[in-house]
Amino acid sequence: MTKNTTTNYQNNAILASQDTSISLSTATANFASFGSGMTAHLKAWISALQKANDLLPSHLRFDDIDFEAGAHESGKISLSLIEQLEALPVFALSVVVQKQALLPVESGEDKKAAFEAHIAEWATQNPLWQIIKVVRSTDTLQDRTGSDRLTPVLTYRYILMPTDTATMQPGKKAAAARLLDDGITSHLRQFIETLPITDKLGGDAAIDCHIVSLAKMLRPHRVAVFDMDSTLIEQEVIVELAKQANIGDQVSEITEAAMRGEIDFDTSFSERVALLEGVSKEALDQIQQQL
Repeated sequence: MTKNTTTNYQNNAILASQDTSISLSTATANFASFGSGMTAHLKAWISALQKANDLLPSHLRFDDIDFEAGAHESGKISLSLIEQLEALPVFALSVVVQKQALLPVESGEDKKAAFEAHIAEWATQNPLWQIIKVVRSTDTLQDRTGSDRLTPVLTYRYILMPTDTATMQPGKKAAAARLLDDGITSHLRQFIETLPITDKLGGDAAIDCHIVSLAKMLRPHRVAVFDMDSTLIEQEVIVELAKQANIGDQVSEITEAAMRGEIDFDTSFSERVALLEGVSKEALDQIQQQL
């Protein structure tokens, strides 16, 4: 048999081209890309995390993240790294403080240093955990901006992670999240009690904290804006129960009246629940199976 080398060469070239395309597609799919604004955000969190690199598993390193600098700065990070980090008890703490709470106009006293010292004190009281401050290039602008905001705020960002490798285990994440949430919240309330908080500042709402997995902060972010909470709801149990009782249209009329602002929520809720009188408990089980 005579081999047609030309044909084989062409086929091989086509296959090679297809393989290259697949490889490039896979490579792109395995990375999260960021625009210039998000790259600055990513750098800040990664730089803080690198301070505790020795506590991370040996296969999980963030030293070689690709930050491309140029006219249009962009960066990318391996989704595999993010997924592996997701399993570990490494958290992002964001504390949002109403500016007037730390820089009260009346007294002119600057309480920012006292606030940061209070945060650091938590780590001293909890030696199994460390707090690493995340510094962003725009942080210094917070004191000079905010007059055009609805509520001028100061934002502080930290990484919360164990101080030893024994605690740095996937199985410990859920329990750690609950303990940290309760502990940090309680600790911040102690500081709030030292402030001249007024009703104008919303009481203890003057300081708010959010603890999420650090991996969430390393992914591209999206913002979804809804006119009201009900826009997010795909199904309501009351509506499903009403359908079971063949009164779905009546309940829907009340719901729509509330949506139009003709009646308030409490009235709407009471009227809808009243219509459900006599519906069997078995209806709940049927609805649960359908959801």
